[in-house]
Amino acid sequence: MIRLEERCRGWAIKNVFWIACGAVLLLGIFIRFSFVPFLSRDAKAYNVPWLDAIWNGGVPALLKPEVKMNYTPINIYLMLAEVKLFGSLDTLTQVKLISGVGEVLLCVAFMLLIRALLPDEKYRYRRFLAFLLLVFDPLLLLNVACWGQMDTWYGFLCLLAVWTTMKNKPIAALLLMGAALCFKLPAALLLPLFLLLYFLGNKRFSCLWFLMIPTMVVLSGVPMALFGESPLYAMNVYLYQSSQMSELTVNCPNLFAILGDLSKTSQMTRGMLARLGVCMTVAALGGMSAWMMSRKRKLAGEQMVLFGAWCVLCCLFFMPGMHERYGFVGELLLLCWALCCGKPRCYGWVLLNLLATISSYSEFLFDSPFFSLQLCGVLNLIVLFALSWELVNACKADSSVALENVSDPSKLASL
Repeated sequence: MIRLEERCRGWAIKNVFWIACGAVLLLGIFIRFSFVPFLSRDAKAYNVPWLDAIWNGGVPALLKPEVKMNYTPINIYLMLAEVKLFGSLDTLTQVKLISGVGEVLLCVAFMLLIRALLPDEKYRYRRFLAFLLLVFDPLLLLNVACWGQMDTWYGFLCLLAVWTTMKNKPIAALLLMGAALCFKLPAALLLPLFLLLYFLGNKRFSCLWFLMIPTMVVLSGVPMALFGESPLYAMNVYLYQSSQMSELTVNCPNLFAILGDLSKTSQMTRGMLARLGVCMTVAALGGMSAWMMSRKRKLAGEQMVLFGAWCVLCCLFFMPGMHERYGFVGELLLLCWALCCGKPRCYGWVLLNLLATISSYSEFLFDSPFFSLQLCGVLNLIVLFALSWELVNACKADSSVALENVSDPSKLASL
């Protein structure tokens, strides 16, 4: 074997993980490019006409009633920048490019979270597995490259907020959550995590900082006054979106999907079921939070990620008016938690949730679901029960460790 070949062989062995990551990345990019020509119903009805309106007449043309613009101001600014920078590309490619940039940022935030949870070099295999599963995650492939949605932008900020909290910077995390809510309302499903962190976080902060979240949403709409709109444009968008949620479920595999035709009966019945769902959401979130406050001293690490995933999926399951995409952040946090735990059953919960969500995605995108929406709702119910059991057991384990430490006089100084 010649000397150069021997050096190349040694270099390849030494850098095998980086080579593998590069190969995974190239394959992921190739798969995403193959999805770019797909035109979803949402892109055809909304995203493409919106970008065309900006290209032809700027923001004033976008705000005309016939265009039916219902995105928040921060999304409008992003689309405006996209048209200015890449207006020479066809409109569908621009739609997918906006989502793709958000996906890159999302992957960075996800890997930062994984690195914070698995910092030691002995976890490098699991960190590579995290990168592999993230790049080939069907939810990301369908949501971004196929659907062209902008969920990655608020998802990136939500994951970054969780990572920032783990770095004991709760104020920065709340600011990031405010920025996430400037993009899309489903970011609010993660807020119960930060409410609990106010009581159980490693670093104390004033509850007044929570006011920064709605303040940032309001401020994001102030520049819309330049186009003749109300400075409260962002809040008006969310009020309008909330008023349009007349259905109990919008292709979301949750409680109301399990109820089947019962959720499609009279308006009075739908109103009763909607109020029941809201009450069940509050009861579930309040009950679990009270349990954790009574059993734990601090909330950090894997349990923080698990509780964040549980909050989003719990709200998604019980709240009325949910879409199939609203669990986006919770599903990513669930994958992150499973990778950190490394236990087969944890990957099982991820798989059950993935099957339910992909089936609902497939129903909207291709009119070909894997299972009925009712069965998908049952799968998500099983996942929610399983994650509740995981949280309760995690709290019990933490409490037992605390009691052992207290009973050992040599460990009292560390408490």
